[in-house]
Amino acid sequence: MSWREALRSRKQEIAAKCLTVGFDGCVDTIARPISQAASANRPASVFPTIRSLGEFLIGKAEKSCSIELQIQARQPGGNLPYLSRAAGGLGLSVSCIGMLGAPGETDPLFGDMPCTLYPFAAPMQCTCLEFTDGKVFLAPDYPLNGDVWNRVLAATDNQAPQLFRNAHLLALVNWSELDFAHGLWQAILETMQETQTDKGRFAFFDLCDISRRSGDECDAVLRIVGGFTKYRTTILSLNENEALLAGERLLQDASTLEQIAGGIR
Repeated sequence: MSWREALRSRKQEIAAKCLTVGFDGCVDTIARPISQAASANRPASVFPTIRSLGEFLIGKAEKSCSIELQIQARQPGGNLPYLSRAAGGLGLSVSCIGMLGAPGETDPLFGDMPCTLYPFAAPMQCTCLEFTDGKVFLAPDYPLNGDVWNRVLAATDNQAPQLFRNAHLLALVNWSELDFAHGLWQAILETMQETQTDKGRFAFFDLCDISRRSGDECDAVLRIVGGFTKYRTTILSLNENEALLAGERLLQDASTLEQIAGGIR
């Protein structure tokens, strides 16, 4: 039986499951950096790889340069929209509490998501440079003034704690890019103290690229993640780069992915 057939055979079971996701949201402008401008007899050529752009920039050190962008699309981005759209497409009941528009005003780009949306802030604006070997995301800092947890409560009519506690799967994503995410994750953990332990339900965490975060900050967020293990079966998602960075900053004598995974656990 293929995975598609397996999902179809469990359609009713899947529809009865609920997922609550927080807290990011982004509008991505997808672009390719142009290496050579178009002429009358040939189209523009783009930098094929991250390395090729990097080598070009190194050659411009102590000088100046400009890079034209070939805009390809403007689309919803961020971990919350991608995860939620996929889960909703599979048939789960999905609640999204995120940066999807001004409170009560969903940005039209997110309007077709198969989810219930609770926008509490405008989305980040990000330029995504695409290459054959990867992507480079360029985004401005995004501070939010005041108590962001109160914003979340207001956007959900005070239902956020219940939405997370009752979810079969709660997902907290993109800690690294949101300075206020740490406080929100801590607030969710505190609300879990009002629920019974149920290891048949799951808590999923994705830190994202922790390159700009200190070892102390990484240690603190992993302790929050660890706190959820008392209440839910807990999953931490790390890609290879993130795992190696975590091992470098938090562990001694851990070099392989297996050692790093064991040490973090």
